[in-house]
Amino acid sequence: MDRFSPVAAAHIRVLVLPIGQIERKAYVTVLRRLQTEASVIRHSALSALVDGDDFALSPKRFEQGCLLFNYTSSAPDEHVLQYSPYELSRETLLVLGIASASPSNAIDEKHLSATAEHLREKHSRAVHRQVLLLHDSDDVGNSSRSNIVVRRPLEEGSTSLQDAMNGVAVRFLRELTTYAQAMQASPSIPTPGQASRTLQRMSWLRDADGRPGSGSGYCTPLGSPTGEDVPSRSTSRSRASPATSFDQIAGANTAPSALARSDSSSKKHNRTASQDRIALNGFGSGMSQEKIKKRGKARVGIVSGTIHMLAGLWSEALTLLVDHTTQVRSLHDPLWHAKGLENIIVCLMLHAWQAVDFQLPAICYPAVERNTSVPGAHRFSLGLPSGSSRSGDTADSASKRRLAGVLPDLVKQVIMLYRSNEGSTELDTLLLHEATVRLTKLLAVMSTNGGQFDQPILAQIVGDFQSNGSKQSSRSSSSNTATSNSGTGSKVAVVELLSTALPNNDDGINTSDHLVILSGIASVYSTLGMQRKKAITMKELVIRLTAALNHARKLGAAEMGIHPAASLSAETGIVASPQESRSMLNMVTEIARVYGIDLVDPAYLRQSTEGESTILPALSNPDFGSSPMKIATLKELLALCEAAPDPHGILRILASFLRLASPSAAVDLTTRTDSIELAPEEQSRLANMMSRTIGVARHLGLQDTQVEYWDPYMLRGLTFAPASMQRTLIDRQKIVRAATGTGSNPLLYDPNSSRQATARQSTVLVQHETATCLVTLQNTLDVAIEIEWIQLVTDRAMLEVESKSVQLGAACLQQVALQVVPTSVGKAVVTACKIKVLGCREQDFSLVQGPWASAKSLLTTASQTAVGVGGSTGLTTSTVSLEGIASMPVIELKSTSLQEDTLRILEGESQRFEITVRNTSVVDAAISEAVCTSTCLRIVHTDETIGAGSTMILRAELVGEMDVSNLRVNVFYSRASGIDTYARLLSVPIHATVSATLQAQDLEIIPSATGDEAFDVSFTLANNHRSDTTYICATLHDSTWTDEPSSILSSSQSHRIHLTLPQWNATYVPDSSPADLLAQMLAHIRISWTLGSHRGTTSLVSLTLPSSAIPHLRGDPVAVSLTPFPHPLTQGTFAPLIVKLRNRTASPSAALYLQLHPHMGGADPPAVVGSLTRLVPALKAGDEKEVEFSVCPFLVGELEVKASMRPARPGRAVKESGDGESWSRVVRVVVR
Repeated sequence: MDRFSPVAAAHIRVLVLPIGQIERKAYVTVLRRLQTEASVIRHSALSALVDGDDFALSPKRFEQGCLLFNYTSSAPDEHVLQYSPYELSRETLLVLGIASASPSNAIDEKHLSATAEHLREKHSRAVHRQVLLLHDSDDVGNSSRSNIVVRRPLEEGSTSLQDAMNGVAVRFLRELTTYAQAMQASPSIPTPGQASRTLQRMSWLRDADGRPGSGSGYCTPLGSPTGEDVPSRSTSRSRASPATSFDQIAGANTAPSALARSDSSSKKHNRTASQDRIALNGFGSGMSQEKIKKRGKARVGIVSGTIHMLAGLWSEALTLLVDHTTQVRSLHDPLWHAKGLENIIVCLMLHAWQAVDFQLPAICYPAVERNTSVPGAHRFSLGLPSGSSRSGDTADSASKRRLAGVLPDLVKQVIMLYRSNEGSTELDTLLLHEATVRLTKLLAVMSTNGGQFDQPILAQIVGDFQSNGSKQSSRSSSSNTATSNSGTGSKVAVVELLSTALPNNDDGINTSDHLVILSGIASVYSTLGMQRKKAITMKELVIRLTAALNHARKLGAAEMGIHPAASLSAETGIVASPQESRSMLNMVTEIARVYGIDLVDPAYLRQSTEGESTILPALSNPDFGSSPMKIATLKELLALCEAAPDPHGILRILASFLRLASPSAAVDLTTRTDSIELAPEEQSRLANMMSRTIGVARHLGLQDTQVEYWDPYMLRGLTFAPASMQRTLIDRQKIVRAATGTGSNPLLYDPNSSRQATARQSTVLVQHETATCLVTLQNTLDVAIEIEWIQLVTDRAMLEVESKSVQLGAACLQQVALQVVPTSVGKAVVTACKIKVLGCREQDFSLVQGPWASAKSLLTTASQTAVGVGGSTGLTTSTVSLEGIASMPVIELKSTSLQEDTLRILEGESQRFEITVRNTSVVDAAISEAVCTSTCLRIVHTDETIGAGSTMILRAELVGEMDVSNLRVNVFYSRASGIDTYARLLSVPIHATVSATLQAQDLEIIPSATGDEAFDVSFTLANNHRSDTTYICATLHDSTWTDEPSSILSSSQSHRIHLTLPQWNATYVPDSSPADLLAQMLAHIRISWTLGSHRGTTSLVSLTLPSSAIPHLRGDPVAVSLTPFPHPLTQGTFAPLIVKLRNRTASPSAALYLQLHPHMGGADPPAVVGSLTRLVPALKAGDEKEVEFSVCPFLVGELEVKASMRPARPGRAVKESGDGESWSRVVRVVVR
């Protein structure tokens, strides 16, 4: 139970000790179960164990009562025992011995009796001593007078331990009855106090002036009004040596008291009238013996009421306490008056907790006239709601409401009474400060609950006060309204009252009690929600604790004969226990949280299990709090952990220190700013301390002690380097789209194209082939970092990474190359990198590619500090998609049949050579395609499959072409088995030097005079070679080449070539392009040349097609031809003339108008007689038709006849020519 619980006066201190050979685990388990299951013993469970009401403290006298046991494993200090019976809860009243009776550890009755006797002798002040005998089976004997048997106490759900404590409670109440009777027989009880510090100051002043005090040479302590002597501890403190300097005079350099510090605003050089005044009651012969006797009996009555309260008889205790507290008030005994009032408050709280009806005593109501003689009494005004009853309230709720209404003023009165003097004696400062903390804690809970008492709050106060108000029940809207109006003032008043509990250096409190009081004050601040005041108090606690630990370390080192700085070395082997580390960890975490320091999570200080995510969270909110204050606080916390010594805590603070000093951002390569809070020398010192602490911890056997790396943005880039040319993977679908042109976007602007371009592409890796992964790391500090190894974290295990140590330079972005080997096939995602830094635990770091820093806010609240990575900070992490494919073959070039590196060839000459390739992998390869970079090079491959380790010959043919010197043969291949999406490329370079030979130029095309569907082609052929060249021209007609006679063309000479080509297109194509027409024409012409042993074909691609030649190459839609006359004509004789028509289009033609055009010399009159025109019906696609004319020449001579044809159109003149007109060739005949 809490030492500063408001009901601590009702706690019964129980000392639990191990006896005999009992395992530590069993002892600790029993102690914890006692604290959680048997801390509250109800009278209703004890009534069945009591035969009759045969003793005064029988549980049957008050069935609603309870015993509150406070179990502990340590005995109180000797100086605490002098406070009993003023505070009975401090003294051990019950001693429990835990013994284990197992088959390997048999304990007989004689041994148990000896053990009980030993406990009785060693703890003679205890009221009752009892031995609990633990058995693991049910086959044991019953309990005896000296021991109580506990069967199967360690089993879950077992109630044997509670039943045993019920029996112990009954025996304890019987013994406590005897103790109460003995206490009631005492004439009086001394007050545990010390000499008044005001009188001490006066004595020091007299000694400094050389004047004796009270007629003697020594300042003796003044006696108590009841005639008791002041304890020896106070006597030693009251005597002081004379001051030898001004600094030793009391009050010259003494820090002001806590009460004076809390009212610094009202001082202003004005002293309170009663500040140094001594109460005169109790001095001289005015105190009669009768009054002293009454005061003693009243004190005994208060102690008797306290015993009844401890026994759970709260109603009887309340009656006794009210009666005797009223007496001590009338007898002007302020310290016992305060104790009685506090115990009355405890009794009333216990009544309210168990819902027992009670009447508020009149002594609890504030007096009409306040006694303002106590310094500072006017300053405490608690604004809690009044306790007036409401309509509809039950008796219990009305009592609780009245209690809540009078409690603030009652608490204030109790604290003021505790600060009063009893003659020359005042209450020990330890008791005063602890009582102030207890009572203000009660007011703090009331203030946070709207000044009301409800059942959850009462249960929290009595049973589990350590939760600090986290389990407050919901209140009605009216209570919220009242709290909002007066809660601020009440909290301020509670803080004013609590500030008087701060101990001073001259209070004479030892260090341990000083620290306990500071922790109690901090808990009250926490209950009030004043986290900053709590942090300030805990910071003072840390400073004092550090000084105490350092002093103890110096003393211990001096006793051991070593240097104090060596107390953390490996030779001492002294480190903090796990329980101490956990307690210190909680305290350090609480202080850091208030100051906005984001400490490393303590769960990370332990080794993580296999597969557990260990990503260090990013700094919550670096803008919350002051950076210099954070650094100063971390230095103090680091000094505390060093003084402990606590290696885990030291490493945690160091990691958090460096994390705070880092920019807490993903930096770029720009100029560094002043975001680093620590100088390079300080960073180096912290790094050396970290290394030294890790070495010491490992030497002491703490192998799991590792520090956390402080920069969560360490991983800045992760890419895979491109593979070599031979191992590059090519997507076949992209090749097909590029060849067919289906991959291009026909839209000039496509808004979705950017989205498609930025789509995540998977990195393809080949199974069992090494790939290079480039990892970019950042180091924001001016200290070099040693990295032991780096691993890739994927969603499925498919990669093996080569272990590699790297030194990461200071303040840089560095790229590290890792060799990665895929071990399986499938898809995976690289989510992070697991990095092991020297001296640090392995951690997972997410990928942050772009520069990022948290937005700085002008106003940041504590509620915003929970924002981290992945929250509303705008930081996005990246992943890398991987795709593992089955093992792929690797083909390499073995050799070529070329004699030289460069192939020498003439233009138009053809040479053949061989390329030999080898499959160097263990997978069979299949060649899918062999592509050349130019049309002058062709590849012929017969065998498409290459076995593992086999070779293959590719046959190539190169035709010399000008301006082509560097060629490549691209061989695409993949696995022979299965269908692969990806292929590989083997590129073989071919270098050639081409010399010029014959060149064609100046193309001309005209209609042929030899036929209607033919044309004449002429061009110039020049010899650019230095030697004479023999050439042969050939034309293609009906799939047959017809060679012309060979000719010799001298060097630098040219010939005009004339050739007649028939129309090769049977169908008229009106939209054929000039390039297609030229290519079709050149396909019907071949010029072969011979130059010594070299032979070749001249390329005609350099010829340019004239625009006037396009209609000749296309031809007419309807071809017109005249049949020549078979013999000469006779003048005046009719002769037949046949005209042939052929529709060359793919659609029917229109009606045709056919006309003959005869001509003879220069004669103007008609040369012939007869009809010269015909109207021809429409021709179907591809149809032919012959039209016969009869002509009779008039004159003798040479007659020329030609025919024309055009579409027939109604309404037009016959002689008028129109579109689509076609002409035939001229037919000549001799007329005799």
